[in-house]
Amino acid sequence: MIDLPLVIENLTFQYSRRSEPAIRDISFSIQPGQVMLIAGSSGCGKTTLMRCINGLIPHTYQGSMSGSIHLFGKPLIGQGLSEISQTVGTLLQDPERQILGSYVMNEVAFGLESLGIPREEITPRVEKALDRLGILNLRDRETFGTSGGEKQKNRPGRSARRWSPRSCCWTNHLPASTRLPPTRPCRPFASWRMRVSRS
Repeated sequence: MIDLPLVIENLTFQYSRRSEPAIRDISFSIQPGQVMLIAGSSGCGKTTLMRCINGLIPHTYQGSMSGSIHLFGKPLIGQGLSEISQTVGTLLQDPERQILGSYVMNEVAFGLESLGIPREEITPRVEKALDRLGILNLRDRETFGTSGGEKQKNRPGRSARRWSPRSCCWTNHLPASTRLPPTRPCRPFASWRMRVSRS
């Protein structure tokens, strides 16, 4: 039996100085390659749920948590952030908050370099990621010289090819008037058989 990428059962979390839980009794599972959109009004708990999945809760944000989260069959509780980050990549709403490389190529290569992957292996993996995301033309551009939309296209690359891709979650707010299907940016990840959730 194949372990599912993500299984959440009866998850409840309440931040330390809050009188009410931010999320309450959440249960769902995700299949390999599945794209899930988590939508809701501001303050409904989308970001809190993402923090629970990527391990920032309870490692960085303190509070009371009950229920369980399993990543590929392994309990999240007991795993350190470095271990969780080998499985879950996180992309924030503001791409400039996560930019570390001066060029798009360096930005996408950063995670692989931090893991000590040989340079001869990094370059083809980065180029493949950029190609799959449809932004290979940005390879040699200065990261901060790209437009806001190009930065948003670039940011998934670092998580997607930082290691063997397994799952990715990101938070982003779409204007109420947007006509872009909210799961369209996730499609390249699904083709990699990644588990994707977007809040």
